[in-house]
Amino acid sequence: MLLEAMVRASPQAHVPTRWFDVAELLLAGPRDRVVLDADHFPLEDIGIVRRFLVARPASRAEVIGSDRTLPVGRALLALPRTRWHPWPIDLVQLEDLLRAPPPETVANHAAPAVLPAQLPEQVSVELRGFDLRTPLSDLSAHVRRTSEALLNLRGSGNLDPTASETLGSEIVRLERSVRSLSLGVERAPRVQEELDLDALVEEELAVLALQARRAPRVRYQGGEVLLVRADRAALVHTLGVLLEIVRTLANTGELVEVRSLNSASEQDGSLEPRAIIRLRAPAGPLAGIPPAQLFQPAGLGERLPGVGSSELCVLARLCAARGLALEARPIPGATPQVEFDLSVPISAKAAKLLAGA
Repeated sequence: MLLEAMVRASPQAHVPTRWFDVAELLLAGPRDRVVLDADHFPLEDIGIVRRFLVARPASRAEVIGSDRTLPVGRALLALPRTRWHPWPIDLVQLEDLLRAPPPETVANHAAPAVLPAQLPEQVSVELRGFDLRTPLSDLSAHVRRTSEALLNLRGSGNLDPTASETLGSEIVRLERSVRSLSLGVERAPRVQEELDLDALVEEELAVLALQARRAPRVRYQGGEVLLVRADRAALVHTLGVLLEIVRTLANTGELVEVRSLNSASEQDGSLEPRAIIRLRAPAGPLAGIPPAQLFQPAGLGERLPGVGSSELCVLARLCAARGLALEARPIPGATPQVEFDLSVPISAKAAKLLAGA
């Protein structure tokens, strides 16, 4: 009866096809809309639906079932471009389900040409639909126990110093990556605090000096009271990762410059002013790499010891989710340098002060 209703609702469309095997989804067209019965759907066939949706970015899946909390319902709703319709369907939901899909446009035809570039985003959308908080919490606990085990081994004196330092560096890198991912997948709104950016940067620089035995020279230019409004945890973590990256780029004795400034002093007054933390260091192994590549998955490669290949990629997405912005640019010269800008929204109080100035 549902198929007959869909035919009557979309007389100009192709007659719907009834399939009895989920594998037949792979025979569907690039913009097909499929209706799935979650109450009779085999859980082991979820992968086929995923392949169907990823390979056809213009397709959709309408899922009908009596309980969306069951394993099949949750698994289907974790996929991109899926909608749930509770059974039995009421009149409003039936009208929505029977509404013909929008007409195909020229933009739809152009989409396959850029499909390879879109695949990472499609995977990202799929992951956002899956709750990663519990597995990441478990992974964080495993990392913590590994770190504690390393401390015990060091205390016993039975560990080679070089191996100890290498393992410790890898654990710290893993801790940073897990922290970035954990902050990025949090769904509950986080408190946006009013923070003194200058004081926060000075605190993080002090932590860096205490933690790094072979730290580069750091010149910090601040002093201006810059009140920002941000998620403290995300901002502190992002700044900490950036400081670790520039510290790794600079050899012992080389100069790292850190500066906090008001973006209004550098741009058109029509743009919204933001506070900027600017970090500059020798480009080293990053020289000649386009800045956009650094923010791609595995964009850093294995160029920086102790820094994950995708750390900037994950960090940039975390920033976007928390109202921050992260950019990079090369600075040409006899000794090539790289500059990172982390911009933060200023608080309402700071905005009034700037407007008055």
